[in-house]
Amino acid sequence: MRVAKCHPQLGFLRLEARDYSRSLDHLLRFRDSDDDPTRTGPAPAYITWMWSEELPALLRKQSYRDQMAEHCAELARKSEAISDDIQSLVGSRLEEQADADQLRAQLTALLDE
Repeated sequence: MRVAKCHPQLGFLRLEARDYSRSLDHLLRFRDSDDDPTRTGPAPAYITWMWSEELPALLRKQSYRDQMAEHCAELARKSEAISDDIQSLVGSRLEEQADADQLRAQLTALLDE
């Protein structure tokens, strides 16, 4: 049984040992060559490499594609839950606003007569 480790930047993605080592090596190499010693978090060059080179290469493996697809589905569920929360918090206030605007329009029309 292989031991999987979390991707250094994308914690949801479980990597095989060789892929993890490669990603971590790049993270450390980009960190060490970064011009800004006060930077917190990964170097921008690592992020660029991760999105443009590493992830496209990893997605050639079905196991990683499956993990990404599942995470995308999870993000969609999260977004829907947030949308529902916003609607429940804001929806009734929007109705109150519409009612107030309608009443104001009717009153303004009477004042203008």
